[in-house]
Amino acid sequence: MSFFEVLSITEGKDFEIQAKSRIKSLKNSHERKYEEMSEILKFLENIQSSNDFKDNNMIKATQNKFKEIK
Repeated sequence: MSFFEVLSITEGKDFEIQAKSRIKSLKNSHERKYEEMSEILKFLENIQSSNDFKDNNMIKATQNKFKEIK
């Protein structure tokens, strides 16, 4: 049994089609998503001194993940 066959048992018969579509979409849009995360990070860094945004690690990690996708 393949990985997608096992997941289809618990996730539904269209799981493989939907998962492959999401993967393809992410692969095609990773550069745009990286840029969006960069803009969010800049925004938070700009307001950091006036708010309690002291830890941007999740945003940085998400940004790096989009950068790594090829």
